[in-house]
Amino acid sequence: PFTPGIMQAMADHILRVLHYADVNKRRLTFVVVIPSASKDNPSDKDGAAVVKKAASCSFESMVSSSHCTKHIRLRAREHGYVEGSQHLRPTMYKQSSYDTSVIILQSVEAMNEVSGGNTLEQLEMDLRRTFASRHKEELNDRKRKRKSQC
Repeated sequence: PFTPGIMQAMADHILRVLHYADVNKRRLTFVVVIPSASKDNPSDKDGAAVVKKAASCSFESMVSSSHCTKHIRLRAREHGYVEGSQHLRPTMYKQSSYDTSVIILQSVEAMNEVSGGNTLEQLEMDLRRTFASRHKEELNDRKRKRKSQC
């Protein structure tokens, strides 16, 4: 995700397509989930900071765009994911080591539409609940199962 050329191409394409949607009065929404790359990110670590700095141009172009209706930062350790190599590990879930950004980019027509009464604030609460780390919960479940087997 922090390959600067790929991230810049993605950001440019999304913003170009949103401009096209605006010109043609179309509803269009993108939800971009990427590691946070803002310059003021307090969880930056050593070598990762160099890569993030290079990727921050595309990140900043998305969050500063007039199409950005919401930027949600999920703090490291407060959210998690299912690891791709879960079949090789004793646990399925992993806590994130870095902040993650969920960026909502919309055309003007999409911004003006309220879908089923849902608000961006409700979306943020739902996303935070969905992305919440389940790693500790999984470890506690494993401990309970081991105790019950004894």
